[in-house]
Amino acid sequence: MSKKRHTKKEKMLVRLKRQLAQQQSKLKITTEELEVSPKISYPAVASMPTTKIKQTKEEPTPLKNIYFYDPALIKKDLTKTLILSLIFTGIILFLYWFLEKGGQNLLSSIKLPL
Repeated sequence: MSKKRHTKKEKMLVRLKRQLAQQQSKLKITTEELEVSPKISYPAVASMPTTKIKQTKEEPTPLKNIYFYDPALIKKDLTKTLILSLIFTGIILFLYWFLEKGGQNLLSSIKLPL
């Protein structure tokens, strides 16, 4: 029996889900971090101190990398494709014109020094 193979897209989605789960587990606040020690006495006029919650900067998920490409790369590829297609079209048109004008006879009349 062969194993079911995962596509590249499925693998990327699983990897992103794992990263998201790791980030969420880091952001969970434990009750120990939120508890204020009862040993501290506060003056009646002062305000209550705020507890510091550890927060990590959330990195944006790299979903953009899956579906979008850099416009500079697209422009480069399209430019290269356009240039090559124009060159090949020109070669085809030149050969058509050359053969229609009797290019075979022109080639036979030219004597190349060998």
